[in-house]
Amino acid sequence: MLSVDPIGGYFDLELPRFNQEPIHSAAYRYPSARAAFLALLRVVRPKAVWMPRFICDAMLAPFNYIDVDVKYYSIDIEFNIKTEIDLAEGEIILYVDYFGLCGEKKKRVATKYGESRVVIDNSQALFSEPFECLATIYSPRKFLGVPNGGLLMTREDIDIPECVDDSSVADSEHLFQRLTGQVERGYSNYKASEERLSEVKVEGMSVFTEALLSRIDFSYIKRVRVDNFNYCRDLFSTKSGNLFALSDDECPMIYPFFADDKNVREKLIDNKVFVATYWTDVKERDGVTDDELYLVDNLVPLPIDQRYGPKEMERVYTLLHDLM
Repeated sequence: MLSVDPIGGYFDLELPRFNQEPIHSAAYRYPSARAAFLALLRVVRPKAVWMPRFICDAMLAPFNYIDVDVKYYSIDIEFNIKTEIDLAEGEIILYVDYFGLCGEKKKRVATKYGESRVVIDNSQALFSEPFECLATIYSPRKFLGVPNGGLLMTREDIDIPECVDDSSVADSEHLFQRLTGQVERGYSNYKASEERLSEVKVEGMSVFTEALLSRIDFSYIKRVRVDNFNYCRDLFSTKSGNLFALSDDECPMIYPFFADDKNVREKLIDNKVFVATYWTDVKERDGVTDDELYLVDNLVPLPIDQRYGPKEMERVYTLLHDLM
């Protein structure tokens, strides 16, 4: 008997529809950015990958599943590579577009080390268009209310996974809790969802995540984020944290505020301004530099996403002014 879609019955989740093509529609689609990275490594099979020390453990997880050497380089507080790298034959390098603010830097990396040997990690730069390089990786959930998902843009011939991730509905509970105002209650489910993603499975992106990504107004989201970033830059013009400005095609993940007081992060959280730490595991890596330690301890990533506007940006500014 032929399989056909049902007609009638109960409704599914009502989602808006926009006459827009999903972002990076030509990308290979996976449950996570780390799964996309592993899929690439299995095809390219490099002798070694140069990775930044200032990176989350998640992007190192693929090396637990494949026999490839990892070499580390360091960056400065403006995210420039500061290590002299001798990229040997068969080696590749991954560079992170930190917080979506490194457009020109990553192009210089590709020029210096050779486009065919550079992987760009755009997990924090969802709206950045890929350019000529070995591969570009994206993580939509860093920018959007989706449970999971990873995108891979490459000219390499990648096998499309037959198995599709089926965990996204179970991993969405925190999204519904946040939607209904249960922010603190939802946090434990959010952490559990992140923990489940730590198992790197090279599967296809879930149907639910695909459906969500096809119904998002990306133009609106980009516009709000850019406006909020620039508003923060004006507010903080007399304080630290003005190392970065946006180029015309950049869309930031957060506003990077640098605070000399290491307790500012906790004070903001106490006042219900939830800011992350990127990334405490960096401190455990051999050869970590003072610049990288400073980024871990003193970079406070202020939320500027599409849920907020000038009122919320001014609230954060006022809190920081009073706390410092």
